[in-house]
Amino acid sequence: MTKINLWHMRIDPMSPAEVATWIASDATSKRLLLNHNLHSTYLFTKNREFREVYALADKVIIDGLPVLLVLNLERRLAGYGTFSRNVRCGSTDWLLGLHGLPHETRLALIGASAGSNDAAVAALERKYPTFQVRGWDGYAQLQHLTRTDFADLNEFSPDLVLIGLGMPKQESFILKYWDRLPSATYASVGGAIDQISGHQKLAPRWTGKYGIEWIWRLLSDPRRLYARYLIEPFRLIPSTMRYRQRVRDETKVI
Repeated sequence: MTKINLWHMRIDPMSPAEVATWIASDATSKRLLLNHNLHSTYLFTKNREFREVYALADKVIIDGLPVLLVLNLERRLAGYGTFSRNVRCGSTDWLLGLHGLPHETRLALIGASAGSNDAAVAALERKYPTFQVRGWDGYAQLQHLTRTDFADLNEFSPDLVLIGLGMPKQESFILKYWDRLPSATYASVGGAIDQISGHQKLAPRWTGKYGIEWIWRLLSDPRRLYARYLIEPFRLIPSTMRYRQRVRDETKVI
């Protein structure tokens, strides 16, 4: 679990098993698990608030093969060892491997529609029958949580909280309410709640390691994902170059 930097972004390459071990390692602290893919990288270079959320993170894993490939290229050019594709770790990869957590683990889900959230809770209860699982959808129930200063979440006293509000909405939520949330390990999981519930078809897990999961997702929801996968990558390079230059300018010693 080596902490490294890529384009002035902090990354902690971890396999799904290592993520599960890290989650199980501390049941008392408030901790934050985030991830980086091309979309988050683009937002990171463009949005100061988005970068502030990542500054809060305890771990930032790799959720996109292109990020891993660029990281390995830079490390190879610098004479360092590279990472295997096992550290390309999407949310559903580690979420489906939590059997090593204590039997009494309390797992909370925040996000998705009411029907999808309920179905995801039921699916996780079947997969982890000793866990206590509770969900709040990303609409009326989320509004109730914030209005009541997270009273229900505090009462549930979760160990692990999945926040699946989509990027960058989930990151804005974390930044805005971080100081008011109860102690737990929080993880941004994007559309994983919809995928676990079956409301969004989950791509075969092998597609992620070969860098073609985006094709599966694009074909399944082209209207929503067209710009992210077919336009945004071409904007990323100039955006990254401008961001790196801005960081260099800001850190110059006068």
